[in-house]
Amino acid sequence: MAIWSWLKKQFSPLPAETVRTANLTFSDYVRATLEGAHNVSDQSALSSEQVERTIQYLTSPGSGPAPGASFATYVLEKLKEHPAKLPYGMQYISFSGIDGVGTSNYVSALAYVEDAPELCGTMCDTPWGMFIEDLRISADQHPDFLLMEQALEAFMEEQGIAPFHEKYAGALHDMMWNAGCAEYITNAVAAGGSLLALVENAPRDGSFNRFELTTLLTLPNGVINGYPVSAMLRSSSG
Repeated sequence: MAIWSWLKKQFSPLPAETVRTANLTFSDYVRATLEGAHNVSDQSALSSEQVERTIQYLTSPGSGPAPGASFATYVLEKLKEHPAKLPYGMQYISFSGIDGVGTSNYVSALAYVEDAPELCGTMCDTPWGMFIEDLRISADQHPDFLLMEQALEAFMEEQGIAPFHEKYAGALHDMMWNAGCAEYITNAVAAGGSLLALVENAPRDGSFNRFELTTLLTLPNGVINGYPVSAMLRSSSG
């Protein structure tokens, strides 16, 4: 599917007055993750008040690795240490959803990277993606993260809520992934060339649409699947 046809299907049509300013905040990254959370008592979705209380907790001292630090601060500091940036000269690949023949676009992206690991990569291959993966597979090597996971679990239990599949560490990982999306796309555009987006049937509420595409559309010099962003913006305003 041509990228412009896909974009028109996603946004019907692309709202020019909104796509030019992403204005993403840490709260946006948390909200996206919390859409999968639920009330323990009846499995219902969180109310807006519950979401805001959780955001307040994660952006307040006590949710981070030390009493005076927040999880939000931890994420921003770690993102500076481990940027969402591929080595010079590599092509950036994004992925989301399942294609028309039932293949995960994530699997297809991995295949691209395996075929030419020196030429292209996904956010998984950036220092940020590798840091998040290390938190997942080597949790015992990150006691500060374990403390934050335990604190989040205690907070959510007190509120009577739980993250998707009761995976507290996974919820924090997901927020961190979301937080790296805008930087990843910004670096992709700065690197030149065209972003390869494997996003057929990408969910409207997924991280690609919410954070990567939204950021890309603020960067008129960007190119996605060979199609200039500037042309998309002209089409959407015309």
